[in-house]
Amino acid sequence: MKPQRRTGDEPFIGHTETPSFTLRDFWAWSSSDVLSNRMRGIVAEFIVAQALGVAEKNYRIEWDSYDVLSSNRIRIEVKSAAYCQAWHQKRLSPISFSIRPSLSCDNPTGEYSTGPTLNSEVYVFALLHNQDKETINVLDLTHWEFYVVPTSVIQEKFAGRKSINLGGLRTLGAEAVGYDGLRVAIEFAQALPTTPDDDATSLV
Repeated sequence: MKPQRRTGDEPFIGHTETPSFTLRDFWAWSSSDVLSNRMRGIVAEFIVAQALGVAEKNYRIEWDSYDVLSSNRIRIEVKSAAYCQAWHQKRLSPISFSIRPSLSCDNPTGEYSTGPTLNSEVYVFALLHNQDKETINVLDLTHWEFYVVPTSVIQEKFAGRKSINLGGLRTLGAEAVGYDGLRVAIEFAQALPTTPDDDATSLV
């Protein structure tokens, strides 16, 4: 079934009690902990979609083989990480992003790929870089930085790897950009040619 884009005003029906409650009430109940791992990742996807101007034209599909589709059909995989977590920490979390290949599913047919693959043209590694739990704000775009890498580079230099750290990204030449530079960085990365690097396997 193809879901429809919701506004949040849709009411729950089939009851006689007042006050009534809506889909927006459900969203507030289920999704307010935006620092939790899963919700932080979804927020990162939304920020990327917003930067590309496609967030208002479509919606997130849970089982798509990529996270965001740009207006010029660039498939984007978004991975997030943070130093601060929603739970109690004795120390800040080390930063690592998943680059694990996965099965892709064709939504119209329900058929899966024959093996794990990387299913995008571009990776966006979104880091919530604020290290202070007293001030961290997932909704403050100045608390985020983004590292944009062509998927072809991941395939060529990190084949078979499950994760990459900040040192690896930076040695590849990936530089942190803020929200305002994200769209240009994605469009540039999509067209960027790859170059061999024999030392890349030591960076993860």
